[in-house]
Amino acid sequence: MRGNAKGGAINTLQKRNWIIHIDVGNGRRKEYIITETGKNIVSKEKKRLKTLIDIAEEIFKKHMTNIPGEMIIVWT
Repeated sequence: MRGNAKGGAINTLQKRNWIIHIDVGNGRRKEYIITETGKNIVSKEKKRLKTLIDIAEEIFKKHMTNIPGEMIIVWT
């Protein structure tokens, strides 16, 4: 029943031209390939997430103090 849901994730990716359905003749199994647009979106999202991780790591370095046996957050 999930596969027939209108507006699902796969349909959204297709509508945005991020993936394309390919017919491989495997009966009920559906296969998709990522488009150049999809690859660009994935690349941008990876960069965005890496930036968030870098910022979080910097915050932890700056504001975290290790005390033996426990960890305390120090906000300045």
